Amino acid sequence: MNLIISILKKDILLIFRDKVGLALLFLMPIMLVLIMTLLQDSTFKALNQEKIKIIIVDDDKDIVGQTITEVLDSSKIFEITVLNEQKDSIDLQNAKNLVNKGKYKLALYIPQKTTRNLKKIISKEIKIQMPNLNSKTSKTNTNNNSEIEIFFDPVINSTFKTSIISSINEIVAKVQTQLVFKSYTKTIKKITGRENNNNFPINSITIKEKTVGKYSNQKLPTSTQHNVPAWTIFAIFFIVIPLSGQIIYEKIEGTLIRLKSTPVSYCFLLMSKVFVFTLIAVIQAFILIGIGVYILPLVNMPMLVIVNNYQLLNILIFTTFIGLAASGYSVLIGTIAKNQHQAAIFGSLSIVILAAIGGIWVPIYVMNDTMLIISKLSPLNWSINGYYNIFLRNENLLSVKFEIIKLLLMFVSTILISIYYNLKEKS
Repeated sequence: MNLIISILKKDILLIFRDKVGLALLFLMPIMLVLIMTLLQDSTFKALNQEKIKIIIVDDDKDIVGQTITEVLDSSKIFEITVLNEQKDSIDLQNAKNLVNKGKYKLALYIPQKTTRNLKKIISKEIKIQMPNLNSKTSKTNTNNNSEIEIFFDPVINSTFKTSIISSINEIVAKVQTQLVFKSYTKTIKKITGRENNNNFPINSITIKEKTVGKYSNQKLPTSTQHNVPAWTIFAIFFIVIPLSGQIIYEKIEGTLIRLKSTPVSYCFLLMSKVFVFTLIAVIQAFILIGIGVYILPLVNMPMLVIVNNYQLLNILIFTTFIGLAASGYSVLIGTIAKNQHQAAIFGSLSIVILAAIGGIWVPIYVMNDTMLIISKLSPLNWSINGYYNIFLRNENLLSVKFEIIKLLLMFVSTILISIYYNLKEKS
């Protein structure tokens, strides 16, 4: 028992002697979380469909203006500001200036008498079609048209402009349909004497939106919800540098030969290192969770919400499996590499590549289909998928059982290969 404690103590002391490696393990992920969250926050807000700010100058103050404002305001896309308190020219010019300064994406101007002019056009058309109303309406056209003007921010692309204009046209068409229906109802009442109090069934055909794909029904993470777990995983796997370095140092200095002379198996010597570095992985994870919960909100970033202690327990257990997989990979690199320089270069480059394809640098839900298939090969992808389930959806460990199995298989296989390689070298 004393020998076991001594070996564990030795591995812990080796970590504290390597001040640079220790700083790398804890300071690097903290800086990465803070910097990457700040840099990517606007991008994640766009992905999560941040509301578009528009300003409406409603000089109509009637059905058309009110309906357009209400429909846009009820949507999940726009954040509406209405100007209709001052004189027309002052309000319109003010709106243009605000758009020009980039405070709003567009300004919508609804001129005076828009509803009144529309009613006149409809009424005139009905009188032409129903001459028995004893009206002598001229068929000559009178220009009662009103123009709704939209002023866009110069940086807005043409696709966005087209979609906005299409949405406004759709709203105006609905208003026009309602007014036509009401006008015809009044006219028919004059002819038949019967009143119709029903509304026009304008929503008899509806559109149901659905998305095809793996992430169709999943809530997209905020910048904090992505970066905290992502860089936690990256930091855990980056223990490849200090852990593989320890193994090579012991081989070069002859420490490993002396340890093998003790009545302890080589497997236990590896497990001692795995235990210590898995413990470091858990500590790293909870430090970064603390950054997400307490520090990032201080710089106006989204807070990492931890629902309850049960969620923390799930994070702890899942992080342990990530730590085991990372430790096993590091042991394998340290066993195969000939020197520390070789281990550091190969280990760091391999982790960066696995992080890039695994959804750490670029979230997996913005990857194309080919990259989604490739990303499944990365253990960092298994890890981020598991963290998404736990952090975003507060699911239990059963929901990440396949990720746990893959991480555990990686750990076991890398340790077995390391032991086999060591036995082969001895022979």
